[in-house]
Amino acid sequence: MNVLVKLCSGGDGGPPVVCFPPAGCGSGWFRPLASALGPGTEVYAVELPGHGRRLREAPLADARAVLDEVTAALDELIGGPCVLFGHSMGGLIAYETARAISDPSLLVVSGCQAPSLRSALPRRHELSDDALVASMVDLGAAAEPFEVEELRRIVLPLLRADLRLVETWPLVERPPIEIPILVLAGTQDPDAPPRDAVAWAAETTARCEVVALDGDHFFPERQPQEIAALLRTARSAV
Repeated sequence: MNVLVKLCSGGDGGPPVVCFPPAGCGSGWFRPLASALGPGTEVYAVELPGHGRRLREAPLADARAVLDEVTAALDELIGGPCVLFGHSMGGLIAYETARAISDPSLLVVSGCQAPSLRSALPRRHELSDDALVASMVDLGAAAEPFEVEELRRIVLPLLRADLRLVETWPLVERPPIEIPILVLAGTQDPDAPPRDAVAWAAETTARCEVVALDGDHFFPERQPQEIAALLRTARSAV
């Protein structure tokens, strides 16, 4: 099954937007944003094994396997310039994808620490189930899905697998990329606060813009219109 799910067809001539979801989430996490961007923008979302419509597949546990699947899909379905937008775990994968493909136009990361600061993040995949749930709720996740035993049995293993993937992702010092970066940060996000977002400037030789938006770690869920407006402006400039 293809790793890219089309959320909105485009016709404005601009580069497609490819979205990378946070840990534990599938392509549907970006449907409100795709709707907010409107029918003129071509929008895809990444659906990794174990997520969304690929729920019956085993999650990928290796960074190289993730990048191979994503880059192959981009080459096949898009084959040209694109905007990469990732939230949290998705921000890291979007950044690595920008390094792996030949013609990205723009990188947008939200709720995501720059590679140089990632070592200070907690290793949540090592927590007990109850501690992991409490940690996610503290970040701003809804508690209700974790209170239903059937959902908890599905959500927690997938969430833990995703967290293990990004918390053990091999990061080495490399030259900066050469495309603009737009960084979105929630004002109450303990993992990636606005004061840390400036570290992304060291990852590019182009411009790096930081925008602080009100909210916790999951602020994009509550502000699709605001983020769509920022994306439209940044996309039109590349």
